[in-house]
Amino acid sequence: MRRNFTNRIIEHRVIDDHLERQVALPNGRSYVHRCSKKVFEDVAHYLQLHPTRAMTMSSVASAIDAPFTQVNVALELLKDRGILETRRRLSYVAEGYRSAVFEHAMVEFLALATGAPPVLVTPVK
Repeated sequence: MRRNFTNRIIEHRVIDDHLERQVALPNGRSYVHRCSKKVFEDVAHYLQLHPTRAMTMSSVASAIDAPFTQVNVALELLKDRGILETRRRLSYVAEGYRSAVFEHAMVEFLALATGAPPVLVTPVK
């Protein structure tokens, strides 16, 4: 079944130490997926240990033994913020973030937790 990904409104927020990804569809329906802070930290640690490795959501979830949905929420936030880049169906840590990807990821999580609006900045290469 082919899905229409256009015109979706995606919002990330942190509530009760959980990252939430809320998606509003054009037909008025919406859904929310959550990721615990621990799983988010585990994803960030994995990326820090493997900054040049090509990865999929499944490969990260298997490597850290975490639920696929939670890993997907974490990876989608990092893609949204430019920390991860996607080429074809593989994700990579963006070159400017490789030396401190854990710290960059946690800054995004904590900024959402404090209600700070995201500011997208192109990293220095």
